[in-house]
Amino acid sequence: MNIRNLFEQKILLKFFSLAFGLLFWATWGGNQPTTITYPVPVCAYGNQADKLADFPDTLSITLAGSRNELYQIDFSKLAWHIDTEGLAQGPNHIEPTTQALFLPSTIKVLHWSPAPLVISMLDPIIGQAEQQEKLT
Repeated sequence: MNIRNLFEQKILLKFFSLAFGLLFWATWGGNQPTTITYPVPVCAYGNQADKLADFPDTLSITLAGSRNELYQIDFSKLAWHIDTEGLAQGPNHIEPTTQALFLPSTIKVLHWSPAPLVISMLDPIIGQAEQQEKLT
């Protein structure tokens, strides 16, 4: 049996086509740039975490990276972490970063919602009820 007769058989040709297609997809398809939008919870930590007055419970973020990197993210453990030590009294405008989400540096944050993201800190001297009235 020569090579030409081998490839003229339809079943063998289909098998080789399938194998070549899967090999091609596995080799070059995983590095394809991809975006994904996912809601993540907002968590605060630090000595002033109890002084946060107004911040969203969840944040919808759009991430960009290669398909392989995005598949490796465990979205059930993903959260945006706010360090309250650097926040001033009153409203603070903050942008989510890959460091605050504990993501690899190769994954980028493209968009987030709500934008602009404003997080308000309570004044320790004024009572919480009075501070809430000022914010509304």
